[in-house]
Amino acid sequence: MTTRDLEPIGSTLVDMWERTPEQIEKDHRAAEMRSRSMTYEQIGQQLGVTRQAAHKMVQRAIEDIPKEGGENARAMELMKLDYIERRAFVIANTKHPSISNSGKVVVRDGGGEIEDDAPVLKALDTLLKVSLTRSKLLGLNAPTQTELTGIVATVDVTQGADKAREQVLRLLSRLRDEDSLTEANEIISISALETD
Repeated sequence: MTTRDLEPIGSTLVDMWERTPEQIEKDHRAAEMRSRSMTYEQIGQQLGVTRQAAHKMVQRAIEDIPKEGGENARAMELMKLDYIERRAFVIANTKHPSISNSGKVVVRDGGGEIEDDAPVLKALDTLLKVSLTRSKLLGLNAPTQTELTGIVATVDVTQGADKAREQVLRLLSRLRDEDSLTEANEIISISALETD
C-alpha cells in the first residue's frame, strides 16, 4: 500500500491518515486471508502490495475490532475458528462416495453409490473441536465457584457408645435448629441411628 492510497486528514501530512471504505474493506480481506493461515507474502501477492503492507493491513483490520488488552490474538484465533467451522460444515453436509482400493466409486448391486461416512465423521469431530476451542477462548468453560460451609464438632467416644450417640444426636438437632438440614445431615442422622 502506498501513501497515495491514503487520504490525509486536514492539511497536515504527519502520520494522520483516514482510510476510505475501500481501504477498510481491503484491510479486512487481508485479515480474512491471514485467518486462513496465508502468509503475509501470499496476501501481498493477491492484493498487489508488499509483504510489509499486507502485515499493516491485517494489523489495522484487527485494530478495528473493539477489544481490551490482549484481545488481538483472541480476535485472530476466533476468525480462524470461524473459517474452519465454515469449511467443516460444507464437508459435513456433502455426500462423499465410497472409493475402493483400486480408486473406483463403490456402487450397490442394484445401482447407486455407497456413501463414505468417514469424511463426515471427521468434519463433525472438527466442529466439536472448534466449539471446545471457542468456548475456552471466550471463557465459557470457567470453573464454577462453590462455597462449602459447615459445623465442626467433636464427639467423645471414650465415654461409651450411649454418650457418643447422645452427642451426635444433639449435634444433628442443632443443625436442624439452624435451618441447615441438608442431604448430608440426613445421611449422618441415619448412620448415627443405625450404628446401635
